[in-house]
Amino acid sequence: MKKWNLKTTKPFVVLLLSVVCSNHLLAQSKTKLSIGASISPTITGSLNTSSSDAIVSNTGQNYTKYNDSISNKETYRVSYGASVWIIYAISKNIDLQTGLTYLDVGFQRQLSNLKYLDRTYPGIGTGEYSGIVIDKSNVKKSIDLNYRYQYLQIPILANFDLKHTRDFKFEFDMNAGIGLNFLLNHELQAKMVDSYKIEGKGEYNFDSTGYSPRKFALNVMVGGTMKYRYEKNIYLFAQPIIGFYPLSVSAGEISSYPYYFSLNLGLIYSLKN
Repeated sequence: MKKWNLKTTKPFVVLLLSVVCSNHLLAQSKTKLSIGASISPTITGSLNTSSSDAIVSNTGQNYTKYNDSISNKETYRVSYGASVWIIYAISKNIDLQTGLTYLDVGFQRQLSNLKYLDRTYPGIGTGEYSGIVIDKSNVKKSIDLNYRYQYLQIPILANFDLKHTRDFKFEFDMNAGIGLNFLLNHELQAKMVDSYKIEGKGEYNFDSTGYSPRKFALNVMVGGTMKYRYEKNIYLFAQPIIGFYPLSVSAGEISSYPYYFSLNLGLIYSLKN
């Protein structure tokens, strides 16, 4: 039987112990509780549908035909949000991420190449010609109607650890969850495009939009997170999120289902390991 040679096996033992200790220390470095904040540029739009036979005033069409006629004019718009976060490690590979978010979702309707006596929106302009183009000049006349649903959201996300470097300098997660949304404000913002103005104004704001927003809404979210360990207890992170509202956020004749792509950019501070 070959004798155990401590001298020849010593390097192997040292290497094995180093790996075990290193893995143990890395496992212990998992953050238990963190707080953070982020800002979030957002691209948002909405799926709007109707099956109502009720007549839309001043059009002679029912809501179904009216919605179909304007759907090709609807597009996405850009907004901005902000969040504060609490992140708690419920296991070695799963974190719970929640907090408070200001979220601005909705859609844009474009009124392009307007001509004399074309209709715009009631309240754009004053007097008997409110909502009607009376400008006969050759100036390009276009208006962007921004329909905004502004929420205070409570996001609840489960973060699943996908990969990390051995020194935990970089971490990559997958996210999935829901958002509880409480309506702060719903408005229509009409912006004149380029140099076009109506009665000297380039913007009009309205509380009445033709939609009846619900006070509470629910959305689902999926995404991912990349974290960079800037200092011992400080991480910088980027978190792309896709969100969708499976239930209509409006209770009127037209149902509205907003969707959005948001990129959270911010900082996380580890409170406890």
